[in-house]
Amino acid sequence: MTNASSSDNQPTLSNKEASGRRVLNSIYIAKGIGIFLVAVGHYFPQDSPEYWRVLRGFIYSFHMPLFFCLSGYFMRSISPEKYLNFIQSKLSRLMLPFASIALLFFLLKLGPSLFLDLEHPVSLASLGDVLINPIQSYMPLLWFIYTLFIILALYPILEWIFKRRIMILWVCIACSFLPLTPYFSLNLVANNISFFALGAVLSSRLDLEQSLTPERSTALTLGLIVGLPVLLMTTILERRLNIEAGGGAIVINQLQGFWGIGICLAIAMLLNNHLPEKIAKILINTGFFSMSIYLFHTLFESSVRVVVTQILNIQGLFELTAIFAIAAGMVFPLLLERYCLRKFSFSRKFLLGLPS
Repeated sequence: MTNASSSDNQPTLSNKEASGRRVLNSIYIAKGIGIFLVAVGHYFPQDSPEYWRVLRGFIYSFHMPLFFCLSGYFMRSISPEKYLNFIQSKLSRLMLPFASIALLFFLLKLGPSLFLDLEHPVSLASLGDVLINPIQSYMPLLWFIYTLFIILALYPILEWIFKRRIMILWVCIACSFLPLTPYFSLNLVANNISFFALGAVLSSRLDLEQSLTPERSTALTLGLIVGLPVLLMTTILERRLNIEAGGGAIVINQLQGFWGIGICLAIAMLLNNHLPEKIAKILINTGFFSMSIYLFHTLFESSVRVVVTQILNIQGLFELTAIFAIAAGMVFPLLLERYCLRKFSFSRKFLLGLPS
């Protein structure tokens, strides 16, 4: 795909600007792929068939590591003098929307919880769970924002201590074996900080800016042909062998995360270079709005599922319901941000974490 063109009415981009745009396009396409997988993986009613459970396990092996890696890719070195300003900016960008979304969903779910069978019902006691152990709360999606904020706060300190990013990556991989408590998401920090560190390493070592040559495209394509089945087989074997805890599970999870990240980045680069521009723009826009899709997709997916199975009482249409639910979870949050949340200073600040 050609990402920039010149004409009499359009200024020509410099090489640096064009390269920067290619990088962003590849990153946003990778985010678009990732957020679609999130929407698929989070549609998981109790009557899900076995093949859907296997697919979900496959997706879960790498979809969130991908987002941590992409966040790490944009990590820049922070001096001790600027650390407090950095934390303040992340509080505004992440934790203010965290608190606002938690309160909003509490109010949205409070009434329906009295009449409908919700997957994550709310109560007054559950408000404390959001801060203590968000993944076990009524809004488990918030664990990512919570965990990302802690990682962002820790990573500059690691850079001051270890200096080299490749050394930090190895330290973070070692941290994944620490038996940390789930309270305050410390175990999730240990499990995912290595993927963030990988993104930071890639930002200085991987040349995403260079257009793919035919030879590189062929190599990536062959790698995908081999890599995807291998990753799927490890997921199936892990499920068959019931490997859920211990050092073996940690090793497998780390390898699956790194492997899946590589596959998604390879797909993103291939699509960015070979898809028609109009189709690529759909993926790029999906990635651009990925945070809103992440925060709100379960609201729309659950609404479709509740309407079909509980209000209309239609059973036995799992695949059709899944298609409509996932489509609603992808499209409506994107429209919500684009045509509503970005229009008002209050929602920009409190729900999106953007300057008002």
